[in-house]
Amino acid sequence: MVNLRLTWLLERYEFISNFQVGSRRTRSTTDALVQLETAILNSFAKREHLYAIFFDIQKAFDDTWRYGILKKLHSLQIRGNLPIFIQSFLNDRKFAVRIGNTYSSERVQLTGVPQGSALSVTLFSIAIDDLLTSISPTVGKSLYVDDLLIYSSGAINSNINDILQNEIDKISNNAKKIGFRFSPTKTHVVHFCRLRSFHEHLKFTLDGHTIEVKDNIKFLGVIFDSKLYWKGQIENLSVKCKKALNILRCVSHLSWGADREVLLRLHKALILSKIDYSSVIISGTRATRIQKVNRIHCEGLRLCTGAFRTSRLEDVCCESGIPPMKILFDINLLKYGIRINALRSHPNYNVLFNNDTYPIYDSRSTIMRPTGIRLLERSRNLNLLELPIETYQNKVSEIPPWVISKPQVNYKWFDTKKDTNKQYLKQEFLSVLDQYRDYIIIYTDGSKTEEGVGSAFSVTDKTYNWSLPKYTSVYTAELYAIMQALYYSTMSTEKRFLICSDSLSSLKSITNTFSKDALVRTMLSCLDSLQRRRKIVKFLWCPSHCGIRGNELADSAAREATLSKEIDWPRVRADDVKMEVLSRIRQFWMTQWFADESFFSQIKVGVNTWKIPRELSRREQVALTRLRLGHSNITSSHLLLGAPSPLCVECNEPLNVTHMLLTCGINENLRIKHKISKNLKECLGNDEDNIRKLIAFIKETKIVVKV
Repeated sequence: MVNLRLTWLLERYEFISNFQVGSRRTRSTTDALVQLETAILNSFAKREHLYAIFFDIQKAFDDTWRYGILKKLHSLQIRGNLPIFIQSFLNDRKFAVRIGNTYSSERVQLTGVPQGSALSVTLFSIAIDDLLTSISPTVGKSLYVDDLLIYSSGAINSNINDILQNEIDKISNNAKKIGFRFSPTKTHVVHFCRLRSFHEHLKFTLDGHTIEVKDNIKFLGVIFDSKLYWKGQIENLSVKCKKALNILRCVSHLSWGADREVLLRLHKALILSKIDYSSVIISGTRATRIQKVNRIHCEGLRLCTGAFRTSRLEDVCCESGIPPMKILFDINLLKYGIRINALRSHPNYNVLFNNDTYPIYDSRSTIMRPTGIRLLERSRNLNLLELPIETYQNKVSEIPPWVISKPQVNYKWFDTKKDTNKQYLKQEFLSVLDQYRDYIIIYTDGSKTEEGVGSAFSVTDKTYNWSLPKYTSVYTAELYAIMQALYYSTMSTEKRFLICSDSLSSLKSITNTFSKDALVRTMLSCLDSLQRRRKIVKFLWCPSHCGIRGNELADSAAREATLSKEIDWPRVRADDVKMEVLSRIRQFWMTQWFADESFFSQIKVGVNTWKIPRELSRREQVALTRLRLGHSNITSSHLLLGAPSPLCVECNEPLNVTHMLLTCGINENLRIKHKISKNLKECLGNDEDNIRKLIAFIKETKIVVKV
């Protein structure tokens, strides 16, 4: 609670420097990585050198000057109980050393902030914030908690040495003033350059010690090499992911292995999470390097699904419902771009969208593109530039969240929704509504159809509706209707209002006073304004399509708004744009996969995830997957052995999945018994009844063991 309040104050009044990206709600390590990657590639495009200094702070948390934190809070005009609590939180800290079961005597810790507390990171950010205050704006800089970086680029004969050495001296002096010490042996410099002509590395010193020049360095978990080919990072990823593959091998045995859905979750947690972290910046590397990571990804999917080794990688990805690595890289890149585009005050907004080096890349099509250029090119390919994203300037709400009263929402009787009798639901709702006789009742609703999206509310048999962009989600339409109902309450002369909505998710979202959603924050501000004017607004969940007049009127008005050609609210929330992006990327993936005709494309039309009945054993799940992909031990092992194609012993015809399931004469009676469809798509499709019939058939014919 204390940390939430302190971070709100720091963000609201911009007390923390813009280059600090650690432990902030709208910042992440990706921001610092993208800044550095863009600066390096821009210097390459201009045929320049870039020198980056990576600082290491000795015992950063243990040596933090406590008085400096309190002094900084006082200079920021923060008064009251908050600094008093922080002072008591820092003082009188003791520690002891344990060897075996023996403890030393306790000692008082005179400096440092306690590690392991959420508040400690925020306090450390305050303490270290003055470190880069005097740095020249022409020098690039980044700070993630205690990971400090500065960099500068220029031509061969430029004065990079003088510029960076001057800044290093400033940082060293600032560190001494606020109680930090740098480690000269762990502080390194990397010379990023792709020029082939001979040139010596520049030399820099820190407190009289020469800073070591390295060819590659790990910064925020990502290995940057001096040529920025990402070879070291991909090798490191490969080593880590191969270790994770061994875990999957241990739990994916064909006879007693874990369920397919569980294995796919493990794959996402153990392998994809490692790859996704750096995917935004390494996605611009060569396709051959991405293919190396993609092979590990597909190997993990093979283990999860049980697909045979000869199956096509594209088919394995489609069967599991998880895209190949190139598609996943595009998804992560576009998601990041949408997030930054929605927040114009973010420092990376100019890095991605206002880059003055665009003409250089237009004239040189073969050089590696930075994140912003790749984002623009990918958006053009998917026609995403037409999507108007709702933007907002403030990172946090203008009103302190702890001051805003939590909205009163009544959805406790929601449990009665499990009763399918609509008349009963209506009577229950009316009995609850009877408690609000002296309130103005406002019904809200949102609607989404193929024609468009509409939002509306009804009050005293009058309806008001608005047309929203077709990319808007139903959730946003519901929120927008509630927001318009609040605006109506603001303008009305009445004092008591009850807003009835059939969207439980919307009602729950407005109870979070610390919400990151800009639309929810706007509604909470409006509620606070109403409360200050002594107006009472309450919320009630309302069952839909139960014959409740107000709800039916709002629903009808919202559907009418979906047909309107004029859009009343043209901007689209970032979350809705992300959903549209995912939809378009999946469509692109499906088109790309379906263009390469394969056996599996005869069975599955889309790339959506197919669920397998839970009662199937691991062996049966694997058998079904291999039959769908057309590659199994009995039909495809000859490809690994270099042997001729196998023939059916009974029919003397080529042995393949189609023959085994549909045409082999020896199994005709069993096909009739189990009602196996003659259509391959129906036989191996996603219908659970057909799957159960197929499993019973292959178990009785012993195919389940052979595949």
